[in-house]
Parts: sequence; structure tokens; C-alpha cells
Amino acid sequence: PDLTIDYFLIHLINDCGKAIQFTYEMWIKNYRYFDFSKTCASNETLILNDLKYDQLNDSPEFKFTCTYHNKESGQKVKHEKTVRPRAKMLRKDPVYSGKVDGNIYKWELVNQLLPNSKKKTDKAKLEGNAAKKIEDKLLKEEWAPLVAAEKEKNKRTINDTIRVIDLHIEKLLKDYKHLPKKEMLRRQIDHFSKNLEEAIEKEEANMVVIHGVGKGRLKNEIFKVLREYYEVRTFRNDYNPLYGYGATEIFFEYEEEGDDF
Repeated sequence: PDLTIDYFLIHLINDCGKAIQFTYEMWIKNYRYFDFSKTCASNETLILNDLKYDQLNDSPEFKFTCTYHNKESGQKVKHEKTVRPRAKMLRKDPVYSGKVDGNIYKWELVNQLLPNSKKKTDKAKLEGNAAKKIEDKLLKEEWAPLVAAEKEKNKRTINDTIRVIDLHIEKLLKDYKHLPKKEMLRRQIDHFSKNLEEAIEKEEANMVVIHGVGKGRLKNEIFKVLREYYEVRTFRNDYNPLYGYGATEIFFEYEEEGDDF
């Protein structure tokens, strides 16, 4: 409301019509601050992590390695790109993106995937964009009943197959309004850590933690905790039809008995 920027959310937008495998690393002052690998489906938008406003002065770098399968050659094609955001980008106005429903500063990672042997005419491009909009609408309508059914299922059996913990303070404490924010955060992290260790002890495959969106402080503290456990294979804060961007899914991996270290 006061036009003060607290942090930026970093998204990966795949609008090329082809699934992309990628590895992402965020470096701060030559230190790898965050990284993970994933497949980004065709026309999918993923939220990767966040960057605090003050970190713009710490020479941040976003390193991407994207690969896709070229059906014509039968080979995998790899693209590498490093994005270096700087505070001077704020001198320009951001542009609106319907993909994230907000204003963004945009960098292009890959310009084209296939050799430009046949250039499309403007008419063909317009026809392709119109077809894509129709396809997106049909896919949304097709998936709507499944999403509704999944929501109804989770109302009744939210923890039957996967551990889901809600860290909203009103879910944890009846009387919390008198507590300082630091104490609320400590209680939330303690509850999360307890459930995380219990899930690992029981060798559960994955779990979901609901932290909300807010300013991202709770989410960042959760990420710090997750990096301390070698059993945590990966975690992601993608858009979820049940929780939006307010939840993180965690995946575990366990050493088999007798494995050598």
C-alpha cells in the first residue's frame, strides 16, 4: 500500500508449448543460496522462490539449465542462461502478466527451441495464438471437475494418504493475539519441525506444509529448516489448486540399510 517493495517472487513461465526439464540455482554473493530441479509442463507457470529487496545489492544470480527433447533429431537440447537482476531495473515500469496475475520484470531464457527453418507469417502466428487460447480454455474446463472432486476428498480425508500441517497461528493457538510476532514464528517453526521429524522417523514419502503467502518470512524459515535434513530430497512451492501458492510440498528420500557412506 505504501509502494514499498519487501521482496520479489521468482517465477518460471513456460509458454513454448513443450515440456522443459530445468535446473535452477540462486546465488547470492557467490554462495549458492537455493537450488532444485524439476520438469515444467507445457504452458505451466511455477513459483521458484523469493528474493528479498535488500538482496538486490548482493549481486544475485539466477542460473538456469533447460533441456528438452527434439523429436526431429531424437536428441536432447540444452540451453543455459544466467539472469543478473540489479536495482537499476526498478527505474523502468514493470509489465503486467496474466500468467502470474500481477506486474513483473521479465527475462527471456530461451528464444526459440527448434531451428528457424520456416518462419511463420503474422497470420499464422495469430491463428496459433487463437488456437492456444481455445486449448487453454478447454483444458481448464476439463480439469475443473477433477479439481472440485479433489477438494471435496481432502475435506474428509486430508491426512489419510499424506501428512498435511497447517501453520496458521489461529490453527495452533487459541490465545495468540498477545504474543509478539517473533514468538508466534517460533511456535510455528517448532510445530513444523516436530511434524517434519515425525514424518522422517516414520519414513513417509512426502508431506505438505500450509504457511500462507503473506510476506514470506515463515516460508523462508521453513526452507532453512528443510535444508538441514539430508532426508529431504526436494521441496517445491508451486501453485496448488487447493492452497494456491500458500503451501509447500516436501519429498523425502531415505538411505537403504547397508548403504555405504
